[in-house]
Amino acid sequence: MNLLHHHLLAEPDAEHRLGAIVADVVRGRAREGLGARVREGIAHHEAVDRFTDAHPAVQASRARVGAPWRRYAGVVIDVYYGHCLACRWGAQAPGTFDAYVRDAYAGVTPLVPTLPEPAATFAGRLVRFDWLGAYASVEGTASLLAGMSRRLAARFGRPVAMEDAIPGLVAQHDALLGEFDRFAREAAAALAGGRGPHLLSPTPPRDHPP
Repeated sequence: MNLLHHHLLAEPDAEHRLGAIVADVVRGRAREGLGARVREGIAHHEAVDRFTDAHPAVQASRARVGAPWRRYAGVVIDVYYGHCLACRWGAQAPGTFDAYVRDAYAGVTPLVPTLPEPAATFAGRLVRFDWLGAYASVEGTASLLAGMSRRLAARFGRPVAMEDAIPGLVAQHDALLGEFDRFAREAAAALAGGRGPHLLSPTPPRDHPP
């Protein structure tokens, strides 16, 4: 799941939400020095990812990603669902999208110095480059994928251009919105039902770059 939706579904305190957005970049023993609420946010993030990966609507959306980006369909759709969330904001959260993003950054910023590296750099860049606000537009969503593509290309030593999948998704936007609506409704209902970090049985971790 994308960072915006992770933040929204986390419990409404800054530490829990911080854990929900840095989970992918705090690994192993580095987590031991974090506060209890941040660690709970990390566990929440991982449970929501398991729910997301297994959801039929998400799987249907990922099947819409064509070659040559099919191998990255999980990442592409997770990020595009962030755009869908921004498009559906009035139905998903109170207040305006812009106000929510400002409040999110106000919660993250004072906690950045408490994080180990590379999470501190990641959280700082989240605010500085407005990664949450970027989901509001197609162009911003493409820029998020472009940044992730650059990191993957550096990691694997070959070109990656996940942002080039965006035009094909825009052409299917209405269908993707429908699938997102089903997923978002059922994810919120699962959390409201008190299933919390036990949304699904544990599954092997996936390779999901931030």
